[in-house]
Amino acid sequence: MLHVSNTTFMQNHAGLGAGVENFGGMADVTGSTFDSNSADSGGSGGGLSNYVSGTFHLTNSTLAGNHATTKVAACGTTAP
Repeated sequence: MLHVSNTTFMQNHAGLGAGVENFGGMADVTGSTFDSNSADSGGSGGGLSNYVSGTFHLTNSTLAGNHATTKVAACGTTAP
């Protein structure tokens, strides 16, 4: 289980989930900011990504200015 609180993810770059990528696990993010992150190379979820039946709880957080070359820019969710 990943626990994150009061954290800023800013100007990160990755193929998927530039801020946070959860691949089938459990993540709990509270009071955090995802700003100006970018998922490149055909990825989704510039701010955060949740894959393969993962559980992601996002509470009292801000998603702003995130970018993805395809699919969802702020938050991407994909299952196989």
